[in-house]
Amino acid sequence: MNGADARGYRLALAGRSGSGKDTLAALAMHAVSGTRYERVAFGDAVISECELVIGAIRSDHGTDPAVAVARALGMPVESVRPFTALLAEPVRAGTLTFARERGPVARRAMQLLGDARRAADPGYWIRTALGRAADLATGASVYVPDVRTAEEADAVRNAGFLLAHVQCAEPVRQRRLAARDGVPPDAATARHRTETGLADYGRFHLMVRNDEDSLPPSAELPAVQAIVAALAAHEWRTPGRANR
Repeated sequence: MNGADARGYRLALAGRSGSGKDTLAALAMHAVSGTRYERVAFGDAVISECELVIGAIRSDHGTDPAVAVARALGMPVESVRPFTALLAEPVRAGTLTFARERGPVARRAMQLLGDARRAADPGYWIRTALGRAADLATGASVYVPDVRTAEEADAVRNAGFLLAHVQCAEPVRQRRLAARDGVPPDAATARHRTETGLADYGRFHLMVRNDEDSLPPSAELPAVQAIVAALAAHEWRTPGRANR
């Protein structure tokens, strides 16, 4: 299937943190498209904005870093206080340098930042990610590895993506998170809507399990093979049409 169509394939994966979405998506895209694929994540813009927050806190020498953060993001001061308060101490102490470090503090702050943007504009993150996906669509396959909410799930479906849900045994998921982040997620992070918001969503095109935790991930994993088969069996390459 490599290079099968100038339009490329379109794949989106949902699932809880640590279920292996990014890994499975990249393996499946490589199988169907070779090197001609691009990753577009809803979380990319959240991370970029969180980096702006960290930079604003680091460069601010006033008594209220939320003022500097609000100016950097173009948001009201009160709406940025929750995540600014969470980040201010570790940033100023030098224990948190980049949002991409993926520790529990940065992850929780990004959840709060995401909530603040959605409260003001529910489609903010969706437009940002799918706008970039549309720009990349010509000549390359595109995958979205971090569908977290029902609104995001409906959006990728309506944009012509195969939407698969990755399930994973809880002990395996917790081990992966501890290995990746150094510590398991705290209770507030684990309960956030970006972790639980799709529990009752019923419009996935495909459900796969990814419990294998003892071998290096490869295209031979049953979950990867199921995704590849689904991509091959249906037309998941036409932007702007909801596949049913």
